[in-house]
Amino acid sequence: MPVDLEKSSVAFQKLNRHLSKLTAKTAPQSVHKFRTYSRRVEALLGELSPELSRNDRKLLKLLARLRKKAGRVRDLDVQTASLRGLKISQEPRRKSQLLRNLTGDRVKREQKLAAKFDKRTVRELRKRLKRAASELNIPQSTEPLRVALRQVAELGQDQAPLTEKVLHQYRIAGKRARYIAELAGDNPQAQSVVGQLKLMHLTDKVQDLLVITKLLTVFDVYDDESEALSSFK
Repeated sequence: MPVDLEKSSVAFQKLNRHLSKLTAKTAPQSVHKFRTYSRRVEALLGELSPELSRNDRKLLKLLARLRKKAGRVRDLDVQTASLRGLKISQEPRRKSQLLRNLTGDRVKREQKLAAKFDKRTVRELRKRLKRAASELNIPQSTEPLRVALRQVAELGQDQAPLTEKVLHQYRIAGKRARYIAELAGDNPQAQSVVGQLKLMHLTDKVQDLLVITKLLTVFDVYDDESEALSSFK
């Protein structure tokens, strides 16, 4: 099934919308949505466009830079959310202390993020998004589901040990494949693949907990990560 053109247009529209929200207020949800739709546009252009224009290349480079900066804020948001859900029966003041530290770090990173989204940068990003959307030319023969399945197959060939770094790479690759599969529209097979790829979100919480339990170890709350993980509900 060819690309659903309406869905591809929505990716650009929603990225533009969440750009407005992010520049108005760097709330956790705004940061998250900006990163999500940045990746959707990156997957659309990077995987389905047969040839990138000069504008496309500049857009992807700009998005990658801003998404990375936003990711530093997002990391603290998910760590804070995970920490709030972590049950600590002994010395709860240590949890409160870590929360305060994370909040303080978040304020600093938020300020740096806001500085990156100056008026000139935002204006350039909007211009390049508009142009990329208007010039998008995906051949009718392109089958997003086939592209997504090929990416999943390549992912399954990786025999690397399941480290934190590899787990993160799986997350990104899985999301990228899902974003592409979603462009197949209401195709039943595509919907099935999308549903299975969504299960990879289960690894998000695992990785976030690995990070937060390492932070907690610094405060001597638990002797090992397994004990900390078992306390999470």
